[in-house]
Amino acid sequence: MAGVTDGLWGVVLTGTVTIDFQEGFTGDDLEIRAGHHVVARLNPRTRLQTGWAGRSEIAADPGDTLVIALPDTGLETRFAVPADARYILVNRDEHGLRITNTEDEPGYL
Repeated sequence: MAGVTDGLWGVVLTGTVTIDFQEGFTGDDLEIRAGHHVVARLNPRTRLQTGWAGRSEIAADPGDTLVIALPDTGLETRFAVPADARYILVNRDEHGLRITNTEDEPGYL
């Protein structure tokens, strides 16, 4: 883990993964952890018009394990950063947190 750049329009560097939070977020506290270290905190809230709730850019290498957690709700998911995707998409639904990935930057209207 080299560091963290958090924000909507951060610069994507080598070894960086962009995590987009999309549907189902209501402003709850959210943590992104690497190992036992919290590397980002945010409160994503889905905008109904766009389906976008927030973005965080995390310095991580392929194979690193990240945890996305909503501590107040007990929801948590763990995943390895894929080698073939720059963007991680996170959605929240009645089954928990769903993770997908893509090489293409997501678009929001």
